[in-house]
Amino acid sequence: MLSDAFSHMADEGTLRPGVAPATAARQLTALMDGLQVQWLLDNDSVDMPSEVAAYLNAVTTESF
Repeated sequence: MLSDAFSHMADEGTLRPGVAPATAARQLTALMDGLQVQWLLDNDSVDMPSEVAAYLNAVTTESF
């Protein structure tokens, strides 16, 4: 599902050049999984929305 979303972004030109949709999807999944584990261990130490937005800002031309 995420891979399809990143593929759509690539087709629209909003995925940064050189970013593979499947790789971006795997990286985002891994980021979210890791942040969830950190949140479970100490929920005050993780700002998941900000971390995910930072990743999306890095791989797309959009601002999140």
